[in-house]
Amino acid sequence: MNIALAGFVIILLLLPGLLFRKSYLSGEFSREYIVEDFFELLINSLIPSFLFYLVIGLPISLLFGYPYDFEKLLGLLSSDKELLSHSLKNIEENKYAIITFHIFINSLAYTSGFLCKNLVLTNRLTLNIQH
Repeated sequence: MNIALAGFVIILLLLPGLLFRKSYLSGEFSREYIVEDFFELLINSLIPSFLFYLVIGLPISLLFGYPYDFEKLLGLLSSDKELLSHSLKNIEENKYAIITFHIFINSLAYTSGFLCKNLVLTNRLTLNIQH
């Protein structure tokens, strides 16, 4: 298993949650983005990422004609040479669909975070803001 490749896969899986969190916690909430605990950042990014991949990613991947196969993606984390080789071959064959998918889902995650922040602020759904 290549550690750099495994790190890239993990960041790729967490990126929608990180982008959602970054755009939501900007401006009025910018002090909330500073996290001193890595585990807290991981959990707070993992849940939105999982939701984006499940609720948005699954239908979009079917629309693009490329079924998002987590088994092949997680095969990149495997120490099994055959599974790793098969995963890399599959990714090479579908690289443009994969890149398009990730650009779309990450853009949507960032935009969703920004829209949620504006919704909270305009409707005063938080008690922490002093006016």
